Amino acid sequence: MTVTPYDFYHMTGLRLKGATISLDDVSGIQLGLNMLGRKYSTETIRYSDLVSDYMLLPQRIAEEHVRMARAFVLHLLGAYLFATSGQTVSLRWLTLFQDFGEAQRANWGQACLAYHYSTLDTLTWGILRQLVGLWDLLEFSSLFISCISICSL
Repeated sequence: MTVTPYDFYHMTGLRLKGATISLDDVSGIQLGLNMLGRKYSTETIRYSDLVSDYMLLPQRIAEEHVRMARAFVLHLLGAYLFATSGQTVSLRWLTLFQDFGEAQRANWGQACLAYHYSTLDTLTWGILRQLVGLWDLLEFSSLFISCISICSL
């Protein structure tokens, strides 16, 4: 059974309207420095590094609150929506969190669905060995939809 955008919306609640997300022409290293206050040596960061770098930081002023929020959202994106088996997340996602209002209006459903179909494609070509992230939810939801369809016959 193919998961349609409509199915995906109902399974995740992620909107399928809004501005298309593009990370082209963005430097994750510079964004890490500008928006998180740290210089990372690569475009990606491990989830464990995000936790260790930001969990115990003080939050005395508004700027520290915003940095902590950006690190938390970046962790959520990497660990759940755009998960990789290497447990890393691209710092390029930070470009969307310069303005949290803009991030809220972005087309997250389209980005996640495209990412997951791309991941499925790499799995079928033998590049990946396992799926991570929302696939458990999608598998469960597809099974649930199939069961409902069979029961209603």
